[in-house]
Amino acid sequence: MASVIKAQLEEQRKRLLDLTGRNKLLNYKHSGPNAKSKRQSFLRIVDEIPELIIERLESEKSFELISKPQDKEYSVDLKLISEIDSLSQDQKDNKIQVLEELDIFEPSCDKLINDNRLSNQERGINVLQIAIGFLSWFESKGIISEEERLSPLLLYPVEIIKRRSIKGYKYDIQSTGEDIKINTTLWRKLEEEEGLKLPELNIDDEGNILIKDLFEELRYLLKKRNSKDKKENWSLKNWSTIGLFSFSNISIYNDLDFANWEGNPLEEKEILKSFIQGTPCSKVESMGSLELFQDQEESQFSIDDIPNLIADADSTQYAVIKKSIEGKSLVVQGPPGTGKSQTITNIISSLLSNGKSVLFAADKLAALEVVRNRLASKSLDKFCLEIHSTGTAKIKIIEKLKQRLSIEKSKFSKKKHQENHQKLKELRSSLNDHSKILNDSIPLKNDEVKIHDLIWSQINFDLDISSAEEKEAFEKASGINLEQIPNTNIDLLSTTVNNLSCKIKQLESIGFLKIISTNGLPETETKLSNLISKSSELIPVMDSLKEEINTSPLKWEEIEEITFEDLQTKLKQIKE
Repeated sequence: MASVIKAQLEEQRKRLLDLTGRNKLLNYKHSGPNAKSKRQSFLRIVDEIPELIIERLESEKSFELISKPQDKEYSVDLKLISEIDSLSQDQKDNKIQVLEELDIFEPSCDKLINDNRLSNQERGINVLQIAIGFLSWFESKGIISEEERLSPLLLYPVEIIKRRSIKGYKYDIQSTGEDIKINTTLWRKLEEEEGLKLPELNIDDEGNILIKDLFEELRYLLKKRNSKDKKENWSLKNWSTIGLFSFSNISIYNDLDFANWEGNPLEEKEILKSFIQGTPCSKVESMGSLELFQDQEESQFSIDDIPNLIADADSTQYAVIKKSIEGKSLVVQGPPGTGKSQTITNIISSLLSNGKSVLFAADKLAALEVVRNRLASKSLDKFCLEIHSTGTAKIKIIEKLKQRLSIEKSKFSKKKHQENHQKLKELRSSLNDHSKILNDSIPLKNDEVKIHDLIWSQINFDLDISSAEEKEAFEKASGINLEQIPNTNIDLLSTTVNNLSCKIKQLESIGFLKIISTNGLPETETKLSNLISKSSELIPVMDSLKEEINTSPLKWEEIEEITFEDLQTKLKQIKE
């Protein structure tokens, strides 16, 4: 069973390495510049000694990149230091000669700088490298055909700095502080598919890289291989190129080699076995209840038993934080803007207060920076050590460690902390009591209502009132003592008032109220009685008028528009 899991793990590790012809680490092309832009994604080093370049860059020196003069010719084949008798003056200076002329050199330098900066910003990966040595080999395509490949052997991480000078812009190249490395993808590809195990890169007692020994062993292996295979010969090219090479998954690939670990997780972690096999794990622990609320918990537990949060957290975020501190394994999912980074910040701060170390990893550098900036805003950045990309340079790590060793312990009053926590508990208790009062149901007229519902009803009434007359009517209605009216009558009254309101709205919509309102309302009871009497006499007339109006095309809106002057004119015409 163990061998099966190991084989499955190796298969998944292999997927991290792109072993196809699309990968520049296996199939690099020195394609010329675009005719319009005159930019290319590489610079070819000429007339230099590779070992000396690496040695000087390792000693924190930088080189100025020099474009090729138009009247000079160079060979791309370089010599190792063991292959020359003495150094030329150009090989002793602090400049690196490249093959590209000025019109291509400057745009290409800018492209390399910009592309590398973009990779650093998006994924925190430095892709600008000096490639030393290329293997020219042939990959089988079917039974007969073969396709030539050109693969870099050694890669040394660098960066290019653009600076202004009297004569224009200058371009300097310097080390990022990372170590030189072999092309792991090529080594794995040839071992698995071609059965050729390439030699390792060795370092002497003084820390010097033995490029000469590696190249000699490679030439010996290639000679043996070419003598057996009657097809195309493989060869080693002493070329050196400054270009863009991505090693984004190499670190993960190396980390998953459990042979280098103190203990084998495959033997210790059941969940890891299940993950590799793609089967559910029977030993996954229960998460327990997620119905956790910060205010309730903090009122029940002591200050030492609650998470130390440095940012706001809602109930779902608090549950995630609590389960993380308990050591549960979990996956948190959510769309952008739902507070995942904020939750991670709270988890880290809580674990730090418990004396724990936290490894926070992300695919993109921006995600790391968001959390780091949140921690920095609370003065916790001094506890953060960046071990990713450009932050992993030896000098930078040493400087950060020095800063941490020199940090003085700040004074902390546990008593003051407990007093503040007690004040917080009291304030929360007061707010919770207020919330409880608003949300608890209370009896009202054989029914139960909530205070906040009554408040919103009042607000809605206020919002619906649009005129002074409505406001006055509402204030008079509010003054009616409903306690003296039986519940059954209140229901009847409510229905009648609602019906009356609907009728009034209908009359208002057709303009009728505006017409009758011009006559005013009776001011005394006697006038009201007279009006009722006269109205009774007018009912037949009104009915007759209604029938005539219904049969005519005249509308209430048109009647409303007739002015007193219009009536006077019509009457005068009739009399005449």
